[in-house]
Amino acid sequence: PFYYPTFNNDEKWPPLEIFQHTDPASRADLAKPHLLTSQTSQQILSPYIGTELKGVQLSQLSSEALDELALLVAERKLVVLRDQDFKDTGADKQIAIAKHFGPIQRHPTSGNVPGYPEFHVGR
Repeated sequence: PFYYPTFNNDEKWPPLEIFQHTDPASRADLAKPHLLTSQTSQQILSPYIGTELKGVQLSQLSSEALDELALLVAERKLVVLRDQDFKDTGADKQIAIAKHFGPIQRHPTSGNVPGYPEFHVGR
């Protein structure tokens, strides 16, 4: 029930502003030692696009590993991470992970979690 979308038609947000962005992939170690550990396995889904990682739990990744994940996504265009524990980590942790990759854009025309306007919930 926590993730049921709610709508507040009276809520007004300021216009989006231009911001400086540094791609977290630019900070990553090219060898990806924090992401591709001995507990991690990779399956290449096709020669040009897509990798599935096993043994990776996003909620447990360090800042360095998240940077390396950003680099892997830039290289492979699609990264599949199954069986994540997001429903158990709570909204604050999920938002912190998302903010690691850049500012979160609010979606005023769709639902969000009560008390978390940046937490977009689709129907």
